[in-house]
Amino acid sequence: MLLVADVGNTTIHIGIYGSGRLHREYRLRSRADDLPDDLAIRLSGLLGSAPQVEAAAIGSVVANLGENLQAALSGHFGIEAELLRPETVRQADIRVQPPSSLGIDRLANLFGAEELLAGGRYAVAVDLGTATSFDVLQGERTFLGGIIGAGLASTAGALSSAASRLPRVPLEPPPSAIGHNTQEAMQSGLVLGHAAMVDGMLARIQAELPGPAAILLTGGYAGLIAPLLRTPHQWRASLTLDGLKRIWELTRQPPS
Repeated sequence: MLLVADVGNTTIHIGIYGSGRLHREYRLRSRADDLPDDLAIRLSGLLGSAPQVEAAAIGSVVANLGENLQAALSGHFGIEAELLRPETVRQADIRVQPPSSLGIDRLANLFGAEELLAGGRYAVAVDLGTATSFDVLQGERTFLGGIIGAGLASTAGALSSAASRLPRVPLEPPPSAIGHNTQEAMQSGLVLGHAAMVDGMLARIQAELPGPAAILLTGGYAGLIAPLLRTPHQWRASLTLDGLKRIWELTRQPPS
């Protein structure tokens, strides 16, 4: 079995793969100050209930947390854990400058969407997490560029912090776009507004591409936003994990 971990600023998304497919998924809250021993304690129940894990692939955008997770898996559980870094991935054509600035999670989305990109086709991966990012992808493992915006929870927190009379509200769709109290008005602006932003940016991206693009949604808020979109799309919760797994597999292959 292979453990794959996508270490983000809000959550650590973990998948257990075996026989080429995803068997189980787990989400832990990211805590940037967790040491290897802390992570080992948090992982002990998870790994105790999971099938035997022999290796691990880690992609992290949080300084030191990926290294600490690697140390926890190898030191406490005897799992051969590899920390994947964008600069070691030679099989992609990265069109952003400098290429080393591309996060491993966004690069993983390219590899996770590979089956949709045959024949030079296009795709856009919309990752709705701490940030909302749009990764514009093309066949032959080409990362064309993208967009990074504030995530839904980040926007909600900033709004409440900046306006003393606006409370924190549950992040869920209101009954109508026109709010009839403060909570509904904020939910409309935050949740429906975020969905409208995603639709609008996808329309702008599509207008700049020479061909149609498949739209893939992933990330912790994809389940909330997906039903509100007017743009046809697929919801792929494991997109980044699938891509990290594919990158790990490629690192194990001898150079051609």
